[in-house]
Amino acid sequence: MGNFLIVLPTVERPDAASAVFRAGVERAEPLLGLVPNDGRRADWFEAASFSRFNGTGSPIASDDATGSWLATLGVWFHADGFATGEEGRLLGRYLRDGARSLALSLDGSYVAVVADGRTREVSVITDIIGNSHCYWRSTERGLAISGSALLLASLEDFHLDAIAYQEFIATGIIYEDRTLFREVRKFGPGAITRFAAGELKPKVERYWSPASVDAESLGGKDATRRVWEELSLAARRISKRFPRIVCDLTGGYDSRFSAAAYHAAGVRLAATVSGPPNSGDVRVSKGLAKMAGFEHLYLEAPTGIAAQQLRNALRLTDGEYELVEYSRIEWVHETLAARFDASANGCLGEVARGNWWEILMPHVGARQPLDARMVAGKRYVAKPYDGSVFRAGEKVDLVEHFAGVVSRTTADLAGSTNTMQLDATYILMRMQSWQGRIASSTNRIWPAVTMFLFRPVLETLLSVRARDRANSNLVRRILAEYAPDWADYPLESGFPAAPMTLGNFWRFAPMVNFYGKKVAAKLLKGAVWGTPGWMPAERMRLWGREEIRGLLNPNDMRVAGVFDAGGLAEFLRRGQLADFAFDEEWGRILSLEITLRTLEQNGSRLVL
Repeated sequence: MGNFLIVLPTVERPDAASAVFRAGVERAEPLLGLVPNDGRRADWFEAASFSRFNGTGSPIASDDATGSWLATLGVWFHADGFATGEEGRLLGRYLRDGARSLALSLDGSYVAVVADGRTREVSVITDIIGNSHCYWRSTERGLAISGSALLLASLEDFHLDAIAYQEFIATGIIYEDRTLFREVRKFGPGAITRFAAGELKPKVERYWSPASVDAESLGGKDATRRVWEELSLAARRISKRFPRIVCDLTGGYDSRFSAAAYHAAGVRLAATVSGPPNSGDVRVSKGLAKMAGFEHLYLEAPTGIAAQQLRNALRLTDGEYELVEYSRIEWVHETLAARFDASANGCLGEVARGNWWEILMPHVGARQPLDARMVAGKRYVAKPYDGSVFRAGEKVDLVEHFAGVVSRTTADLAGSTNTMQLDATYILMRMQSWQGRIASSTNRIWPAVTMFLFRPVLETLLSVRARDRANSNLVRRILAEYAPDWADYPLESGFPAAPMTLGNFWRFAPMVNFYGKKVAAKLLKGAVWGTPGWMPAERMRLWGREEIRGLLNPNDMRVAGVFDAGGLAEFLRRGQLADFAFDEEWGRILSLEITLRTLEQNGSRLVL
């Protein structure tokens, strides 16, 4: 389904929860564009489900014999071969086997909420990395659970979370269990969170983490064979449920790796790409699609975004993704959803390539503690931002803050390799919080899948030795052995996606220029801060709209209540100039302002 709202009453005020539930259902339409497609009610819960924008999404499944029910978000696949759309069977497995067994049998990006009528306990199961986002809010009138943090924030007045909004404005991503709203928390990854009847205090059981993987246990030909077998199986499981798939296909490794696996498994799919028409991504995507016999769709979102489009994007993102950028993503997915069953992508394929491991040089794969502060500075606060908009007394040292997040994320990996620890931060911080926010937003439009979120695929990749994965060697060897045409075709950078040999080393000449440019970009960091691409021009176009200028009047902005007044006014003054270094931060401030005003218009007040 596209979303749900569940409210559990307190023992002290059992009747008050109904008012919270009614308010949520009534606000779902103006806030999210949703009306319920199903509902359930008893003296210990009230629940409503909502379809995706394309009309798909299963209603709530029920078991009359026990009074139990189940609701899901996202896309799930059961190890026994059934999948999203068969929630009745899923509920039956829970009633037979319990929550932990059920969780360990599921793959995909999903949330499953089960209300057990036998015990009146509600269990929330998240996928292994928490890619599908789900939230809860506890009030004196009851506890509410939803796939929308924005909807939960609207139920009563709220505070902004000082750490979360600084994470968002500075980096564009909110981490751990935080949301923009202090009262709304996100369920964690790979977990079963239980709420006992009337108590409403969460009890969390982690059923999966990277620590459960036998790191460094797989290598050589066994590694290439095992990874390819798991990818092929995942491709067939996905295509069985979604026969008409459109797959992202760009000039890099990850989408190529994914598309090659679908192609080898006999899956007929279409390929799509966005970006400037003369870009390497578009050129390579068209060439690969022609080689494979895929239908190819080049989609470039129109420019000239209006305020209403930003408000439409808010319905999907809860204000936790920059609205100018997501409005373009929304246009692409709404266009594709008219023709296909689901969107497939290569997200998490980076794990196969040892992504980010270059910061561990020259000790890649060593069994030593990860330098959390180094990782924070080089990967989580890597881009400059203008901190003058934050109040001096509330400003967070983000490098120190993210060092703490890295340490907490890797706490159960003591004694493991530094590559496994870095993979854990990439999976459970970066991908869960950033890509998961995109995936959760897109799922409100239509189903979105990645084969790398199948547990057998991800665990197999994490078990491969560091020396086999480093420098994209694993992906190169797999493509060369099982999909040689895909390995031979040049990447965006100009050299092939195959291992270098005596017979083809001359084809890697473009590598010198490619990595030379990357080194130069790092050396120039701090001197060239402007945002490449379409955003600077879009910012100037938005300033030309009267409604946007009104939203960004510092004397009347809702964010002014928590920001530094002088710093905000000066930032917005400079943001009207063509030569401006912080386009993305400007877009995030605009996004937060639209979020706060929308909540205010729907009766929920920001408490200062």
